[in-house]
Amino acid sequence: MTFHEAGLEILERAGRPLSSQEITTRAIQEGLLSHVGQIPEQTMRERLAALARRSRNRRVVVVGPDQFALTDWGLAEDPAALEKLDAPEILDESPPRRGRERHPATVPPRGGRTEAKESFGRHRRKRLPPLTEVAFEILGESHRPLTPEEILTRARERELVSEELPVETLSNAIAEENRRRAEAGRRPAFSFTEGGSIEVVEGPAEGAPEERRAGAPRWQQQAAESRRNAAKLLRRRVAELDFGGLERMAGMLLERSGYRDVRPMRRPAAPEGALLIARRKLGVCDYRFAVRIAPSGAEVTREDVQQLRRDMVAQGAHAGLVIGPAEAGREAKAEAQQIGLPLVTLMCADALAEELVLRQIGAQIVEISQVDEGFWKALRRSPPLRAPPAEPEAVPVRPAETAAAEPVLPSAAAPGTAPALEGTDSSTVETAAAEEVPIPESGEAE
Repeated sequence: MTFHEAGLEILERAGRPLSSQEITTRAIQEGLLSHVGQIPEQTMRERLAALARRSRNRRVVVVGPDQFALTDWGLAEDPAALEKLDAPEILDESPPRRGRERHPATVPPRGGRTEAKESFGRHRRKRLPPLTEVAFEILGESHRPLTPEEILTRARERELVSEELPVETLSNAIAEENRRRAEAGRRPAFSFTEGGSIEVVEGPAEGAPEERRAGAPRWQQQAAESRRNAAKLLRRRVAELDFGGLERMAGMLLERSGYRDVRPMRRPAAPEGALLIARRKLGVCDYRFAVRIAPSGAEVTREDVQQLRRDMVAQGAHAGLVIGPAEAGREAKAEAQQIGLPLVTLMCADALAEELVLRQIGAQIVEISQVDEGFWKALRRSPPLRAPPAEPEAVPVRPAETAAAEPVLPSAAAPGTAPALEGTDSSTVETAAAEEVPIPESGEAE
């Protein structure tokens, strides 16, 4: 991460204002910074101050002397403290605290190597910040997109880049940063306009990989952003709970997560209810869990994980779980991930808040209806419906042809016609019926 990204991440995790020294220390301990430099505290202070001076889309404000906070917290800004950050630092020219005997005079060796070293120190080049940091700072202070030439000119005026740096190097560094973020499934930091200018990509924080896709619908991005905001608020609410409220909340979380038979256990030298025992069925096996409730304000340490493993042995538990509103230290995470030891899961800080949102503890999931613009856009381009082709009309049949085609049964003979006799051919009967031959009377037949 860059300095401004690490600073925002540390402030979100802490949930309270921090100084640049505290932010830098935590970022280094958690391994968030991709590069540190010689004076990381000064670099972090400069980057956060640049974010606080932005006229739009500000995410950081100065609330006191060297105290930075997020704008989402709604804290009052301190303009005097921000101006003091812009003032140059006064170097301490007081004599060293050590006595003269601790600083013996150096004897120059033969060959004049000391003079060569002094000459090298005078001509040593100043360590410059990364190009992506410089571009982000300059674009953040600007009210419009800038071309690479404009960014490079402003950077040279502030002595942030060397005078010999070509424009192609800056453009390649920005493109490489976007490519690196894309491979990691993250949002790009910069975007190129049609005219060749560069601007900083503004938008919601990064979420899950499926939510960070370029083709993700807007409602999905809004839902992810609402979950993140709810998790931030819940983290602050959890930090304000006393131990009793924290224990009750942990019990509700365990029950809604599939654990059963949750009950507190007593052990010496521990607060009442600091250890919970629960059971959970995973697959076809039923496992016993030992759950430790970490108090608010205390960081989870390596000793907490080791003590939980000892409690697991005493209680006959298969796995352990730590629930706490504070952050888990780097050593605690390393201890929990030890191979060959009983499994311990750390559900602390942001992970705890996200789990509360998922289980709807202290938060509610609200259904939102939104117009699907893609559906209506596709519907406007749809062709009109067409009627099915008409069936061909039937050819009319004359009555004589119909009578000739239908056989005449004996029961349906017309009056005055001869009925069919036994032994008479059917064709003769049909012919007689078709010609309507009258039957002669008895006198005429004789």
